[in-house]
Amino acid sequence: MTDKKTAEMTVEDALGALAGWHHSFVSEEAANRAARALDIQKPVPCHSGCSDRSGDPKGLSMHPGQEGGRGIAGWSLAQWICDRLGVEYESKMGRGFQTQACVEALGNHFKTRKE
Repeated sequence: MTDKKTAEMTVEDALGALAGWHHSFVSEEAANRAARALDIQKPVPCHSGCSDRSGDPKGLSMHPGQEGGRGIAGWSLAQWICDRLGVEYESKMGRGFQTQACVEALGNHFKTRKE
């Protein structure tokens, strides 16, 4: 039986995860699984996480135990993936809207590749 947490992602899984990670700190492992699902073999540029102590709900959300762990902000991951694949996306204000624009552009990119 395969552990769902470590199982490889499909393109649809990766796009769905990216869409939900807009304000989240994504672990290095999860970020690299999503990138591989989207045909990127290069490691994702991760760093040690540090939460936004201001309590701003529009900032970076970290779950217990993530502080100091290696990962990347979800909105940065979505933009990095688009840039690596040469996928153009609309510039938006706000991390959630920007992530949504990236995921839409990636969805169109992969849909076009299938046809």
